[in-house]
Amino acid sequence: MKLLEPKYRRLMRALAIPAILIFVLSVIAMVTGRMALSYEGIAADDAGRLYLGRGGKIEVYEAGQKVSAITPHVDKSFLFTVRDGQLLLSTGKTVVTLDLQGNEVEQQADEDGALYKELKAQRRSFTAADGTRQTADLLWSKESVYLSDDNTTGFMKYYDGGRYAFVGLLPSEGVSIADYVAGLTGGKLHALLNDPQHGTVEAAIPRFKASSSLELNDALKAMGVTDAFDASHADLRAMGSAPNDQLYVSAVLHKTYLSLDENGTKAAAVTAVVADTASAEPPEVHRVVLDRPFVYMIVDTHANLPLFLGTVTQMDG
Repeated sequence: MKLLEPKYRRLMRALAIPAILIFVLSVIAMVTGRMALSYEGIAADDAGRLYLGRGGKIEVYEAGQKVSAITPHVDKSFLFTVRDGQLLLSTGKTVVTLDLQGNEVEQQADEDGALYKELKAQRRSFTAADGTRQTADLLWSKESVYLSDDNTTGFMKYYDGGRYAFVGLLPSEGVSIADYVAGLTGGKLHALLNDPQHGTVEAAIPRFKASSSLELNDALKAMGVTDAFDASHADLRAMGSAPNDQLYVSAVLHKTYLSLDENGTKAAAVTAVVADTASAEPPEVHRVVLDRPFVYMIVDTHANLPLFLGTVTQMDG
């Protein structure tokens, strides 16, 4: 998993983002955000109601609107599903059966943790680019901005203040990540980011880390920054001294790092907090599960331009 790999440089140029701007913004403007993520999962009943586990509760949504919240009487974290018109919760040791209104029906032992293991396996599946099934921690959240076009579904997750957002883009089934990236032009990305749909998005993001190291010499020279790299023309005396006063820039290295887990997103070691957002009208319900290769970005929402851009094609380890 890389940030700003060579194959993305043409796209960034098409979006008119100078390399030096990416460098500066990624150093001073990025965020560590707390996201409202949950391990408890998501399920639906035959009537189309969605059940989203968040913070030890199960929120119930109907036609995109939250209609109730169920607080199971269990003393530890749990996984759950809807089966045969009932909610089944497992803590790994105990199975709790509730009716769909949240009333407890019975409790029984989860023999060998069978139900818990089954639900955990469903939650932890990621299909890599080569077709292998891998384990991943899928972190669930409820978002309000849905992105789509003819071969994309995705979502935008705002950070506090709304200036920056995490974006996940999932290619349609049958479209490889390589083909998708090859067709992800500046115009296509601009259209996706500038034509969002407001509705409830049940989103799942795998925990991942990504890093990249780039040399910016050529990009800076192409922008006209040339004297600093020439020992005979550079004048960097205000920065320090060197033998024969030949102080010049030999290389500009740009290193980036991004990690996403249940505590939020880290990039360039500055801190902020994620805020929930809400749409002004009854939203349509969408579901985007990033359980196969996808494109991710952190976007400056004022300019609708990506500051970080990369793909996840497999789970590390």
